[in-house]
Amino acid sequence: MDLGCGAGRTTFALSKLGYNNIVGVDIAENLIDYANKYSKENGIKVDFKVGDATQLKYKDNTFDVVIFSYNGMQCIPGEQNRKNVLKEVYRVLKPNGYYIFTAHDRHDPKSSHLDFWNDIETKWESGINEKNVECLGDLITIDQAGEEAFIHFSTIEKLEQFVKEQPFDIIEHIHSYDIAEETVETKKFAGDTVFWAIRKK
Repeated sequence: MDLGCGAGRTTFALSKLGYNNIVGVDIAENLIDYANKYSKENGIKVDFKVGDATQLKYKDNTFDVVIFSYNGMQCIPGEQNRKNVLKEVYRVLKPNGYYIFTAHDRHDPKSSHLDFWNDIETKWESGINEKNVECLGDLITIDQAGEEAFIHFSTIEKLEQFVKEQPFDIIEHIHSYDIAEETVETKKFAGDTVFWAIRKK
């Protein structure tokens, strides 16, 4: 399952690589409509469904692998909602199934945002919290369309604690720049991230 699949960018790439029985799930109905139209017009066998990652409509032990790319899980507001995603992913995975996701590292020494987050942490320690922010690491920004956009920046240590709330084994977490160098064009709109691979016990 490709969670937060949007219009199918990752989903179609997986299909092209030869993966079978792929399900793409996203909460945005218009993106799922586009993905279904594109797959039908191009003869691609991928099942796209509208769905909420916090309440997946699939039976227990259904999937071998669940992927939530592009920091998608961290773009869900509310810590409890993110915990619900983790519980649901665990539930729908088969035993020994893998959950692969990405998330920013708030303490990444190579990040251009490190000073910003160090300043925020100092303010939190002094009792000065941002308005409309539930917990340290939450960030609400305004996107190019003038809409509010949410993302949570965790630390490696906090995310390790988070995933261990379910019976997952952490197989690996690795910064994107330790895998491959991003292109100049990609760096214009995307920062470095951490790839996580965890396994259901």
